[in-house]
Amino acid sequence: MTVVIDHVLEISFDAADSLLEELVEAALFGTASTGSTSAEAAGTTTVTAWFPSAEEREAARKAFEGLNVELHADDRQRQDWLKLYRQSLRPLFIGQRFVVVPDPSLLPQQTERMALVVPQEQAFGTGSHETTSLCIELLETLPVEGLLGLDVGAGSGILALAMQRLGARKAIAFDNDPDAYGALRDNRIRNGVAKQVSGK
Repeated sequence: MTVVIDHVLEISFDAADSLLEELVEAALFGTASTGSTSAEAAGTTTVTAWFPSAEEREAARKAFEGLNVELHADDRQRQDWLKLYRQSLRPLFIGQRFVVVPDPSLLPQQTERMALVVPQEQAFGTGSHETTSLCIELLETLPVEGLLGLDVGAGSGILALAMQRLGARKAIAFDNDPDAYGALRDNRIRNGVAKQVSGK
């Protein structure tokens, strides 16, 4: 396995100095940094910036000359955040009748709940947000069976999928977010309802 190293520069300064924070961010913008995070602890703000190479990180030091900051360079082994995230995934039980999972392998062995397989993607709606889970709980209380459902601003299409599981004759899901189209298509196929749920 190839070990990837991140070249990091930590920029620390007085957290009470909001002008200095803006100057640091402006200076960082002009460097080769590929991204940064900011954290505050014990009255000190530390901006952690990542660079493609040690040379580009060292060249970035010049951008902070004249600013009242402390600089600390570090080389760190890159974390596989996606792997760590996947290890944390669990089934999400919603209402009385649904279980939502990002992958079929996470479905509980013996459950009478209706399963929705919706992985984390850019499109909104995995069941973990209160707005989604509350809408699914509300759908459970409605006489959906045999009706035509409409999911406006569908995101992942999870509500249209839930309507179909509850017996809707058909559900139409649409969104104006380009990221939603692929998720809608894939989730219809993933949940075996490509004909019963149409996405736009």
